[in-house]
Amino acid sequence: MNGEGDVLGFDIASLPLEGIGVVGIVVTIGYMVYRGVLVPRPIVQDLIKSRDDRITELATERDKWQSAAGKALEALGEQTDQMSELKELARTTDAFIRALPRASGRNR
Repeated sequence: MNGEGDVLGFDIASLPLEGIGVVGIVVTIGYMVYRGVLVPRPIVQDLIKSRDDRITELATERDKWQSAAGKALEALGEQTDQMSELKELARTTDAFIRALPRASGRNR
């Protein structure tokens, strides 16, 4: 778009509008609607509303997934802590069982 009247690659001011008449204007508007250049306001508003609703829906879904991922990471951290405690308990139990024969005087 080069100038103020530049629409779809041509300047509107360069069109010979004197001889068009009412029929020409109606045909031109009909053609613009058919091509999709001129769209009725309710359709545009419906499309904008649908887009905004979809954006809101996706944002809500994203927030739910982020919350779920945070909870999963928290659970994984807790599980890691519990596994560390179990390993320490297993080492302690193993050392205790291995020390029992020595403490009782029964070395094998």
